[in-house]
Amino acid sequence: MRFILVGFGSFGKIAYERLKINFKSSDFTILDPDLNVGPGLEGTQLIREDGVKFLASSGQVDDSDIVIPLAPLNVAAEYLLLSLKSAIPTELPLELRKFFRVSSLIDKFTFCVSYADFLCPDDCEEGEACTMTGEQRAPMYEKLRQLVVPGFQIFVVRSHQLLPGVGGFKFKELTKLRDSINPDSKNIVGASCKCHAIISGIKIMSSVYDKTSRSILTI
Repeated sequence: MRFILVGFGSFGKIAYERLKINFKSSDFTILDPDLNVGPGLEGTQLIREDGVKFLASSGQVDDSDIVIPLAPLNVAAEYLLLSLKSAIPTELPLELRKFFRVSSLIDKFTFCVSYADFLCPDDCEEGEACTMTGEQRAPMYEKLRQLVVPGFQIFVVRSHQLLPGVGGFKFKELTKLRDSINPDSKNIVGASCKCHAIISGIKIMSSVYDKTSRSILTI
């Protein structure tokens, strides 16, 4: 089993240390364009490259590899933008924000949304109820999937908790997402754990579209 860490800032370092302790026989790849090599990284594949670009174009990732998003971006949406020539960002409706207790705009294409109006501990153990307040609520990924937004299809990649405070998903979830997107469509693409999510607007341009190559054809 291989873990691919996309980003290696402060949270990336914490996640790496916890994963190395608990998954001793696994392989690790760290992707970060500003990666600094230091002690404790022996035996780990270190790549100074944009993580999503590597996922989308390197051909070195297997479906069973586990992607750990640790950079401040929507890995699922960015993967689509890089792997589908017909994909472009599209604005999210601002009224979407009313469906969430907490929301913040990264830009007009991407929101961060959450149940938590407080700082969560970095070792939170996802449970049936909030570990801080005891509140019972529907998982955020289910809440997103049940939204009805006129003119948009909704796709959500779920992040599964691997360890307290550390979550990820198999790479095949990204390729499945890519192959599910329809041509000539507007989409809300989210990556979500039980409590938090990042959502982006993605438009697939209307043109002659080849589902095999997942790209625009020029005639």
